[in-house]
Amino acid sequence: MDTWKISDDLFCLRSHNATLPKWYTQDVVKELDSLKDRLFWLFFTDQEILKLVAGVFLKDAFDRLDDCVYKSTSESSCSESLFAYSAHDTNVAALLGALGAYTAEDRPQYAALVTVELLAPSASDVPPDGGYLLRLHYKRGWRDETGSYVQFGACRDREAKEGCAFAPVRESVAALLLTPEEAEEACKAEWLPSRYRLIVAITLSTFLAILFVTLGAVYCVVWRQRYWQYGQQGGNFGVGSHLPYSPLVSSPSTA
Repeated sequence: MDTWKISDDLFCLRSHNATLPKWYTQDVVKELDSLKDRLFWLFFTDQEILKLVAGVFLKDAFDRLDDCVYKSTSESSCSESLFAYSAHDTNVAALLGALGAYTAEDRPQYAALVTVELLAPSASDVPPDGGYLLRLHYKRGWRDETGSYVQFGACRDREAKEGCAFAPVRESVAALLLTPEEAEEACKAEWLPSRYRLIVAITLSTFLAILFVTLGAVYCVVWRQRYWQYGQQGGNFGVGSHLPYSPLVSSPSTA
């Protein structure tokens, strides 16, 4: 079970002044928050998880940014001033992680907000990216009234408020981008991992072999018993009375 679901449920109960369990003390609150911070850090610094959680959004966002940065005015469809996306805290954390801006203290709270600003170049800037800058602003939750600028992982040597050149940021996320079709394919779960298939096949084959041998043995015993009984009753199987004694199908002779 996801630990943060427990924490979220209890937070909602507390926010609505509902009756809380007696075991829900301040120490438990701190312990759950600490554990939740660690889980978010583990999940959203893992490249494969980031790709699956944020890859489709990043592809859409950077396709739009590419359109503004690299195409001429006549070719570009970049006419909007703002693109807004709604998301959960896990999506926000994954976005920050993909951009190299997530830290253990940055777990999104309710009403968290990430803003990516595309800054136009000055007249002296030249291609390939025309001097465009990206700047990242993060409001951590409803208690954080103003938020602050945070720096992209591609520009650790610059102040966050100075932003980062578009090209290195674009390059840093290139391996994470996914189309919706690629994401659907990547998220398909195998019925059984390939490394376990041979083990299951051998186990199943052994079980079936034992089952068939057991059924065959039972059939032989039953057939032998009936054959012997028929011979004892003077049936056509006259040789039945001459069968050797078997404790499984007959009683020893009392004569």
